[in-house]
Amino acid sequence: MRAYQQIAHQGWVTAVTVCTLAAGVDAIITVLVYVGISRLCKGLPQAIFLSMISCIAAATAVTIERFGLALGSWSYARVMPVIPVLNVGLWPVLQLAMLVPASIYVTSRHSVHRAP
Repeated sequence: MRAYQQIAHQGWVTAVTVCTLAAGVDAIITVLVYVGISRLCKGLPQAIFLSMISCIAAATAVTIERFGLALGSWSYARVMPVIPVLNVGLWPVLQLAMLVPASIYVTSRHSVHRAP
């Protein structure tokens, strides 16, 4: 939360509210990426499937971050490492790139319908 300029100086309740909304958006992104890729990539080995999911989730994060920055919806505090060339924060990109495939993997291990 401290990595975003607007949230860094807000109270706890505001920060939790903003982060809860962001987590909801991340959950929607996870479902959309899974549905889209699983339909296109049936039969792929799971490692390749999850790698593709990770790349698409990272690209989605970069797009969202660039859009939010361009609109002035948020800006980064000093503690946010920025990816050179892309000029977006490292933490949101890593978060989606790691958590989306991890969520799909864990869910597939405990589901009747397994991910490809």
